[in-house]
Amino acid sequence: MVSKTIDSTSLDVFAGLDQMLNYSTLAAGTYYWCVTATVLEEGGGCNGGIGTVWYYPATVKITVKAVSTSSLRDAIVAKAMSYEGKNASQLGLSGAWCASFVSKCAKEVGVPASVIRHNATYATAVDLIGPGDAKVKEGDPDPVADRWHLASTGYIPRPGDLVIYDWDGYWWKYPTSNYGDHVGIVRYVKDGKLYTIEGNYKNNDGVYRVTARSIDLKHLTIKGYASPAY
Repeated sequence: MVSKTIDSTSLDVFAGLDQMLNYSTLAAGTYYWCVTATVLEEGGGCNGGIGTVWYYPATVKITVKAVSTSSLRDAIVAKAMSYEGKNASQLGLSGAWCASFVSKCAKEVGVPASVIRHNATYATAVDLIGPGDAKVKEGDPDPVADRWHLASTGYIPRPGDLVIYDWDGYWWKYPTSNYGDHVGIVRYVKDGKLYTIEGNYKNNDGVYRVTARSIDLKHLTIKGYASPAY
């Protein structure tokens, strides 16, 4: 038997056979892969079927380690930074794509869709880290109340949190809602400034790209922060 230990966001977990495997969303646990099988099965080993010819070790044991919260936070930031300077067409995105960019990065590093939705389209906490209903009205119960932090509370965001902006002050008419006009991924906070990486940000040449930038932590356009349950 051949054994290999990986973490649950690793790609190409075993390349020692006659093909490359790619299991990026495995839960922590122990799995066994048979040369003639097409999927990983939890527990047990291989029982060669009729006519089976074993050219390689019959069973590959893969132990998947759980990924820490800090690893996933760092991973989404690193993935977003790897796209710095790219525009929508280069990323296969369209429309107002700031939220779609967050979803893309989350999916690519193995953040479950239950933590950050893989098809978010609105710059709202409820759409990005909630059930996806972007039409929750002011005064309605907030399904992500425990993970939404208004900037006015003094919350200091962590790497991997999502910052939601209100560009023109419109959403401040709804002070308790987690609605906004734009969303970015928090990189870090230092010396009173917020450092982010954001999709669909207009650059000086007029082109909307993935942009790393900084802004005063108390800037009035920052409405709040969505903190995914990594």
